[in-house]
Amino acid sequence: MKYKILTLLILIFLGISKVPAQFKQDVSTIDYSKLSINGITISKSIIDSIQTQTKKKFELLKFYHWRDSIIDTTNYGYWDTISNGIVIKGLDPDIANYILDKYSELLSSEDNFIYLTNLVIKENFLIKNHYKTKRFVDVAIIKAKNQYEAIKIVGTESLNYDISNQKIIDKLKYWDSSMGLKIWYMDQNRIESKILNLPKNLKKLAKEIDEFSPDAKKHYGSLEVMIENCLKQNELLLLWE
Repeated sequence: MKYKILTLLILIFLGISKVPAQFKQDVSTIDYSKLSINGITISKSIIDSIQTQTKKKFELLKFYHWRDSIIDTTNYGYWDTISNGIVIKGLDPDIANYILDKYSELLSSEDNFIYLTNLVIKENFLIKNHYKTKRFVDVAIIKAKNQYEAIKIVGTESLNYDISNQKIIDKLKYWDSSMGLKIWYMDQNRIESKILNLPKNLKKLAKEIDEFSPDAKKHYGSLEVMIENCLKQNELLLLWE
């Protein structure tokens, strides 16, 4: 009986040792270390991977929040500065969206939030001897447990329409509770989100958006175009220019 057990153990060992190299993983090459950068803690492997795929380096991210709504905006003594997170600037939107989709869950597990920001549209951009319109966007990573905490940090608001950051958060949470939102873009005056469960009455939703964010309708030209080109594509745009 002892010889049978010994023979079985030898066979098992030989079987493991013959596993093809492509199915083995050299754990010594995996970097499990964490980095503390500008207010966030993030896996070094994520940083290295994103920088390799984008061929760009992360920069430190800062937010400036007004202390008072009636101030001299040229005087930085009236601004609160928040250092939180890192950013890669000027990416092609397709690459930026790929990074967003690939790393969103991984970063969330570390209490970080990744989103797109700072959309720039350049007219007459020279591409292969032809002038075209080109879009660029930044990828930012900040310390935030969820999308609403992220909006709070980014400070999205509209002074022209007297809509505070908290009002925007409350309205988004209201829509989120009924149709589900996955917010993927935010800056000082713009929010874009995926609608997870499109409601049946899109006209009602379009009117609610227009009441809260009149510049969104101006962006599309009419509520009908907003419904066709935005809502029916499961997208939500809030804009205050």
